[in-house]
Amino acid sequence: MRGTMKKQQGKSHTNEGFASVYFLGLFLSVITVSAMALEMQDNRMKAALNSMQANLYAAEEAAALSSLQCMLKNEKINDAFSNGVVSGSVSVQGDILKVEISAPCPETLFVTYHAETKSLDSYEVNRNQAVME
Repeated sequence: MRGTMKKQQGKSHTNEGFASVYFLGLFLSVITVSAMALEMQDNRMKAALNSMQANLYAAEEAAALSSLQCMLKNEKINDAFSNGVVSGSVSVQGDILKVEISAPCPETLFVTYHAETKSLDSYEVNRNQAVME
């Protein structure tokens, strides 16, 4: 009994539990890499959704501006318009046209135009819906 006690006391380093520590380190590494990959996928998905939303707004604005340009050329600025893609209303405020789009995505366009040449100059957008984070 005494001999075995001296052997264990004299040995300063043992490799008992080495496999479990090695496995724990490997497991934590795999979990960290997996979490980073999932975070990257989440960011890619959010970017794709934001891009789709931005493209929808751009198409909607182009359709509304096209309808507005047509109204100016025909000298028939109506209060309400619908062209199959978007629907909304137009109000004249001096040399600025306020276009309120109600469908499919609500937003307001403030369009400056030249009454003599019947051409659109520029526009600003006020979106009524927040962009995804």
